[in-house]
Amino acid sequence: DTTDYADKTTPRTITLGRLANGNGTLTVKGVGTCALGSVEQPNLGLVGTESSTISCGNGYALGDVVLTDSANFTATEYLGHKTEESHRIVKSLTMNGNSSLDVKRYAIFSGDVSLSGNANAVVRNGNSEANPIFTCANLSLSDSASLTVTGSVVAASLSMSGNAHLAFTAGMAFAAGAPFGDGNWTMEITIPSGYEAGIRPVVLGAGFEGDFADHVTLLGDTTGWSARTLDGSLILYKDAPPSGIEWIGKSATSDNWSDNANWNNGTLPTSADIVAFGGLDRPTPYNNLLNTVSGLVFRASAGPFVLSGSGDLTLTAASSGRGSTTVANASIVSHSAFDQTIASFVNFSANNVGVISDGGGALKLTGGFNAPDNWKYFVVGGDVRIDGNCSIGILSFKTSTTGKPSCLTVLPGGTFTCRNQYFRGLVESTSYLGRFMVEEGGTVVVQNGDCAFWYGGLENVIDGTFIVKGTGSGNGRLVGGPSEQYYTGRGAIYADSARSGRTAAVANHYINFGGTLKLYMNGDWYTATHRVENSSEGVVQNPNFPTRFRMTDGTTLGATADWTYGPMDGAYDATNATITAADRTSIMTGTVTVNTQNPTNDTAHTITFVDPLDASDATVVKTGAGSLVFNTPAEYPSQISNLVVNAGTVQFAAAPTLTGMLTISSMEAKFRVDGETGQYGWSVLATAPEIAGPDGKTLWIVDGGYRYRIVEDGTVKRLEYARDASTLILFR
Repeated sequence: DTTDYADKTTPRTITLGRLANGNGTLTVKGVGTCALGSVEQPNLGLVGTESSTISCGNGYALGDVVLTDSANFTATEYLGHKTEESHRIVKSLTMNGNSSLDVKRYAIFSGDVSLSGNANAVVRNGNSEANPIFTCANLSLSDSASLTVTGSVVAASLSMSGNAHLAFTAGMAFAAGAPFGDGNWTMEITIPSGYEAGIRPVVLGAGFEGDFADHVTLLGDTTGWSARTLDGSLILYKDAPPSGIEWIGKSATSDNWSDNANWNNGTLPTSADIVAFGGLDRPTPYNNLLNTVSGLVFRASAGPFVLSGSGDLTLTAASSGRGSTTVANASIVSHSAFDQTIASFVNFSANNVGVISDGGGALKLTGGFNAPDNWKYFVVGGDVRIDGNCSIGILSFKTSTTGKPSCLTVLPGGTFTCRNQYFRGLVESTSYLGRFMVEEGGTVVVQNGDCAFWYGGLENVIDGTFIVKGTGSGNGRLVGGPSEQYYTGRGAIYADSARSGRTAAVANHYINFGGTLKLYMNGDWYTATHRVENSSEGVVQNPNFPTRFRMTDGTTLGATADWTYGPMDGAYDATNATITAADRTSIMTGTVTVNTQNPTNDTAHTITFVDPLDASDATVVKTGAGSLVFNTPAEYPSQISNLVVNAGTVQFAAAPTLTGMLTISSMEAKFRVDGETGQYGWSVLATAPEIAGPDGKTLWIVDGGYRYRIVEDGTVKRLEYARDASTLILFR
């Protein structure tokens, strides 16, 4: 009804059961009511201005919500969706003026929330919702804005300034992010009765340098709770009562272990004790007392500790070995949400040792360490980061209890050496899921045999150096297990050889997903087809289970010696296995560089692909002195989109299927096809004066009338297929 639209004092009511146009913005003005029923489109923006009233049962997919002036938005159920389905997520929320938001159950925003002016937002218990939540990316409260939630507030960062007010019930945490501003802002945190999750510190914000007592009020069951600052962050914290041999840091004079006041009940630890650390006081203990203890434990109540000392520290506690290591008997355990650092060099004297972080924080061994027995397990659980010179026998991962896969990170400057045959990402069960990361400047060395990741599916990031080498007669092999193996990063992998797991069905190796990861081999690069037997039933399954290497944009293949890619041979090969077109090794996308020159001494080598190569969606660039040889079976020729020969020789046993362009870009570069040219459609741009025909002959004619000719265009020579060419110009 537009006849009296100018009369904004007369209430209007608009009811929308479903709004079909999801790409625009709905603007509500005046003093009327707009009832949004079931909005399902993902990009609908909503603007409420002046004194408009907006109400809905479920606020689905409202896009960006803007409330200004005295606009009011009421949701009798919820905004967004708990399961975070993309088509039901509300994007951002901006409120200013005297606008208000009233939600009875919960509000979920995928973007930022900003409240300014006198804006007021409330999320209440409603419809039996026990603990509603308000969640967004970044939360900003300024001026006299207020947000009250009877449940948890979850955000990546929190910024408060002016006279802003925030009230919520302790639950999930803010991550440290945007700084608190100046002003008389206030915060009320209600501690629910029996709230056990709060035993761990909760970081609420960052960048504050004053006294939080002037701003924060704790309500509810506050016994043992306090709001404290730590490195500029607000910490909601509950000190767990100390027990046993535990650091309490109450000395008035020193951080020394020898100071009785720093220990619970004044009892100094002995060599037979497992030493515990908790609380936030004196977080830099200095060990001037003992060279040996049984083990180290960081309690859930521990803030970020840094342990150092006057010498090396020997730990005698053992684990049960392999992936079955338990937290109770591991050598070092952290239950803390904060990062814990051990700066002293550590000697693990027991045969099996465990280093476990199950509290969410990282466990950092920055001083280096040594585990003694070559055939015993060093077990990593959770987030473990190492520096210095570190040496172990066999690596294994333990099941993470934090909901995230365990990860071993080698920090810049650190060297992690696995002395024996196995650097095992997983042992015997997929429940022991883990990965490793080598940061730039870090090095991992598998010294005497296989780098065996029997179960995969996780991305191992190599920004530093990863070396798999043999000693004596043993080869260092990069070994794949029964599932996909992923390697990515900007560093380099050096290995004597590579192969798939001989008892596995499918074990594709995925090399790099972006970046410039380099893979250098010194020997044979094996893949295989396997025979899989069920011994109890005596059934031989289909023997054709290919295992192949897949490379993506940014990978560099290099040689430290001549090496060959091809099927594995030996006693464990499948019998009667055949190669199919699907068995090709893949260069999946982008550009892959093949450098046949040793990166350290400029020696030319040969890289040979025995099996077919599928690079139909990628460009292969040949660099370095030496040869890249495609010994391709005629029935399954290699497929290449674009081939660039910058140096050395590229040699084919039979013509590949080249769907794009071949560029020969230097005087030294050579391109050869030694057998019959099978597929036509080539377009070869030659900027160098040498192209060798089949078997080095000057005449390039294939039976059946297939011919190739050189067409000159100024200084550029183009080699083209010409079925009916009357003149064939070729040169060597």
